Amino acid sequence: MASIPAPGHGRDSGLAWAEGSLWVGQYRDRKIHQIDPETGAILRTIESNRFVTGVTWVDGELWHGTWEGDESDIRRIDPESGAVLERLEMPRGTAVSGLESDGADLFYCGGGPSGKVRAVRRPTNTERETMTDHKTGTREQWLAARLELLKAEKELTRRSDELARRRQELPWVRIDKKYRFETDEGHASLADLFRGRSQLLIYHFMFGPDYTAGCTTCSTIADGFNGFAVHLANHDVTLSAVSRAPLAKLQAYKRRMGWTFPWASSFGGDFNADFNVSFTEQQQREGGIEYNYRREPAWEVRADEGFATRMTGNPVADNAAVTGTDTATYTRERPGMSAFVLEDGVVYHTYSTYARGLDGLWGMYQWLDRAPKGRNETRRACGGAATTSTASKARVRADGYRGRAQHARASEPGVACHRARDRFFFSFNPVALAAIPVSLAYVTKTQAPQRTIVLGSMFVLA
Repeated sequence: MASIPAPGHGRDSGLAWAEGSLWVGQYRDRKIHQIDPETGAILRTIESNRFVTGVTWVDGELWHGTWEGDESDIRRIDPESGAVLERLEMPRGTAVSGLESDGADLFYCGGGPSGKVRAVRRPTNTERETMTDHKTGTREQWLAARLELLKAEKELTRRSDELARRRQELPWVRIDKKYRFETDEGHASLADLFRGRSQLLIYHFMFGPDYTAGCTTCSTIADGFNGFAVHLANHDVTLSAVSRAPLAKLQAYKRRMGWTFPWASSFGGDFNADFNVSFTEQQQREGGIEYNYRREPAWEVRADEGFATRMTGNPVADNAAVTGTDTATYTRERPGMSAFVLEDGVVYHTYSTYARGLDGLWGMYQWLDRAPKGRNETRRACGGAATTSTASKARVRADGYRGRAQHARASEPGVACHRARDRFFFSFNPVALAAIPVSLAYVTKTQAPQRTIVLGSMFVLA
């Protein structure tokens, strides 16, 4: 009756009619095309990571088959974005060559060289709610995989021991510059920060002079300092934070957070700049920032957001807002850690690390890396060390949180807000909010008061 050009020019694989358009697979090019049934014009193209062996549409859902080597599956994908929403794994060596739905609960799949057509049941909505997307297995399979992982873990431990030895073998650099700090005890030199011990570890805490609160990521890291500072002291090591904000700001924030570890202000001095954790606006504009042992390109100026962050989403802008600054001001401070030793009255610099080099200092990260879903991160923030999903903004406790948290408590069904020392925790009624897989969460300030943002999950319901 009529014909239209096929998008794959003979390399097509599968055809499905869906709500006024056609979906056509393109086998070896690993593509699915939505085409105009009148003209054959390609309206949308979705990429796959395997050969596309069939396409079908059922109940408003787009599915396609894949087959490559011994791997094969049937996938439900978002027709707008192409994101894989659901995957039905086929047994290894079971090919899918052709796919069609019966319009109800069954898929019919060609079996490649087996000469068979297989019926595969499509999951119901109830089954989807109780299914896990993660690989499952027997206890024996788990043990075999765990023993393989144990070999890698032991090797990593040995390599970590070797790296620690190499850190300690770095040459020491004598510090002759007379740095001045303000502390709770008054004026101090770099040597004074050792507090009578021979070793000093400084955390370069992002709290610039224009900040109204500390960086959320640095606050998350510093939340663990109180617990182990006393143990470091017993090993002849003093732990201290240093920031450029005036001492009064640091003291006020320290009281709000309930911290007791030493925190010195380098306001008006060169200490932060000399250790590459603080920069000027001119350096930012002209590409003069050297951070984490490499030079960054200049940040472009835009009318809408000031400096472009070169990152997806707005994790840096989110953190900047919590500190009461804009993105450009916020990122002129950077996180880091530096080590010093004091011998015969002389201070030496021995080591510094930045960005993801700080991962090992997050006590929380060591636990999260062993949790079923890991760090549960979606977006990285300044320096690569921070993320909006794990940096617990609620711990910053800005004054603006109170009204928003109370609003969320009154407006969200099944949500209870509990206030403890100015931090807000939200617990969810598991009956009213059965679809939410989070039983304890932090809440943070947002532009829209009616929104509640979950920043970290404590327990996961299967």
